[in-house]
Amino acid sequence: MSAKTAAPLLKSATDRYSEQNLVAIIGNQGSGKTVVGTLLKDAIFTYFDKDEFSFNLLSGSDILEETEESIFTDKVFPPPSRPRMESKLVFEVVRAPPLGNKILFHVRDISGEDFKLAFLGGDVSAETRVNNVLALKKDKEPLGPFSYLIFAKLYAILIDCSEFDNWKTIQTRQSQMLNSLLAFKKVLGEIQDNGKFTTPLAIVLTKTDTLKNGIEGSPENMIKKYMPQFHTTLSHVHDGPRQYFSLFIVGEKPTEDSQKQEDVKEEQDALPSQTPIKKIIDPISYSNGEYVKFILWVIEKLS
Repeated sequence: MSAKTAAPLLKSATDRYSEQNLVAIIGNQGSGKTVVGTLLKDAIFTYFDKDEFSFNLLSGSDILEETEESIFTDKVFPPPSRPRMESKLVFEVVRAPPLGNKILFHVRDISGEDFKLAFLGGDVSAETRVNNVLALKKDKEPLGPFSYLIFAKLYAILIDCSEFDNWKTIQTRQSQMLNSLLAFKKVLGEIQDNGKFTTPLAIVLTKTDTLKNGIEGSPENMIKKYMPQFHTTLSHVHDGPRQYFSLFIVGEKPTEDSQKQEDVKEEQDALPSQTPIKKIIDPISYSNGEYVKFILWVIEKLS
């Protein structure tokens, strides 16, 4: 560890997180992190053996309850997090011994300002990047709330398909985030001689049901074709296990009348509070097979 790194903060964070099997689910605000966390819980209870796997919510009961009520009771997509709101969802999946141990999933919203400080900005050293994350303190917390990102044993990076038209610009931010993950592991001494890190990466396309007709392909091929900078950066900085997933929850298709109403609102430059509520089909349908594959892949990599 470099002497340039804030030693007391790094030691405190190391003591807290280094021994934990942490999965960090990260993505831009509005990319669907909370919905993904909610449906991971549903998939665990619905499709996994209760004698072999258990689920325990450690933080975020209010967030999870609100999201579940929206999805499963009201049958509507939960509204996006408000710009300065940073929700936190932490749960553990435990596989019965001797087959496995506790795996902690962290799902935490991050404001654009804090995301920039933690992942983006100018060319800074790895030590400065780590210091920025550790020192980003809120509510008298001893460590920055995103310090766990430095020590994650697996990252799930969410790519929002509802923002497909903006992927060319989003990929620059996502590519810099990969370089920041490399910086975290460099400070911890967890990179190979070739300068790459090996922490498993899940590249997760969310809201794939929103893709327009004619835009198709495997998740990896879509990233390679439409986010070439991000795909190239992946190869440049990462040399570990990597898997791609495609997640969605099916919404109701708008009727002709509802589409006309939505078009009128767009023309009137409707305020965010006037945005139409997007309904989910009943009974609920989501990419349960992909969620099961994702959970099994995480367990395989962290067991």
